[in-house]
Amino acid sequence: MTPLRDPVKNIVYNATDEDVDRVYVNGRLVVDGGRVLAADEHAILTALQAGGERMWPRMAKFDWDGRGADQLSPQTYPEWKR
Repeated sequence: MTPLRDPVKNIVYNATDEDVDRVYVNGRLVVDGGRVLAADEHAILTALQAGGERMWPRMAKFDWDGRGADQLSPQTYPEWKR
């Protein structure tokens, strides 16, 4: 993150998640090794996925041209069927 003129702005505007290893809040370690210590990461990701699953079928209703999720954001690869 150079050239360095304002370290706080460099972190806020240029850092990525890979740049953060530890985070302290009020002297308490809350992120260590890039992982949030006081959160159930699996539960958060499960909830986010569930939200997407509810949202995607409804996208056409809110698009000006009635396009669904597959038209607005096509999948990179075709659906994998077993």
